Amino acid sequence: MTALPPDAQRYLGRMRSLEPPVELVDSIMAEVEATPQVRSGSDLRAMSTFVLAAAAVLLAIAVLLRIGAQDVGPAPTPVPLDQLPSAGSVQARISIEASDVPAAFGHEFLWLTNATTGELVRMDPANGSIASPLQVTRAGGEVAIAISESSVWVADRRDATVVELDPATLEERRRIPVTATVSAVATLGADLWLLDTGAGQLVRFDTADAGAALTVPVDGPSALLIHDGAVWVADELGELVRIDPASGDETGRVDLGFAVMRLVPDGGSLLAVGGAADLVARIDVGSMRVSARGVRAPAIAVEGGRVWAVTASGYLVSLDPATLQPLAASALELDASGTLAFGGGLLWTTGVDAAGDAYLLKVVPQP
Repeated sequence: MTALPPDAQRYLGRMRSLEPPVELVDSIMAEVEATPQVRSGSDLRAMSTFVLAAAAVLLAIAVLLRIGAQDVGPAPTPVPLDQLPSAGSVQARISIEASDVPAAFGHEFLWLTNATTGELVRMDPANGSIASPLQVTRAGGEVAIAISESSVWVADRRDATVVELDPATLEERRRIPVTATVSAVATLGADLWLLDTGAGQLVRFDTADAGAALTVPVDGPSALLIHDGAVWVADELGELVRIDPASGDETGRVDLGFAVMRLVPDGGSLLAVGGAADLVARIDVGSMRVSARGVRAPAIAVEGGRVWAVTASGYLVSLDPATLQPLAASALELDASGTLAFGGGLLWTTGVDAAGDAYLLKVVPQP
């Protein structure tokens, strides 16, 4: 018999320091350690056995590394939504294009984006009036938008630029060339943070002096957020990474276990949203741990300490801010599109009726 090589012993020691199911590693390692050492002239079948066993160990190590690191948080309690009090009432239905999505609220306007047409749509929440749609990127591409204190920023894939717009007039203030195919944009002071999902990277661009950009590689990035003085990026494998905006260095990581499609800020924490079948997760910024998991919902909105969700089954749900458990729910009576935004004291979501017509719903939340 032969002892394992030093590298394998080191990995084994690391695995045995993890939480269960380390018994899996112990079992596989016992078989590998009992395998005769491969010497010159040995039967090829013995070599194959050893190689396969070693490969099984490496696979178990990879699996346990993810299992050991994953932060699942508290388990939610299932609640029948149709038995809860009302979360709000629909005040108006506003006819929209099928691909219009409420993306942001700022400068007293609700901003909708349309990936099919590549347009940005500005709506006055007071009277529902919609300004003429503005073509901001090529048709068929996601419209990346960010709201700063004085501007609206969009990414134009037609010429690889980011564009600053006057929110009052929709006139272009400036157009800045960037070395990225931008799928999401966020602002932090004079800096623009650009997410390039195709290249797997973040790019920091200083709009004040147009100096050299900082590039941060990220595997499979899917969502971007600036919050609590840090840059947050999520990936399709379920990792949430905190990045120092000055250096680009990683300062924390949480394994959520689902592909994150959107990040929403909420005081000293943030909410991670995946698909319709994924539980919404709250991540505490200080501890970098999951503090709550709530309903399965593809859309979340936060305002003034309150949290709302829209489920794939077409319910608007008011959630307990601490536990993310449902407190109230209202059926929207539309085929929900999985979108939600808060602005002007109102909730905005979209859906399609039985005739196939798309609407933006103006919802008054319950106090």
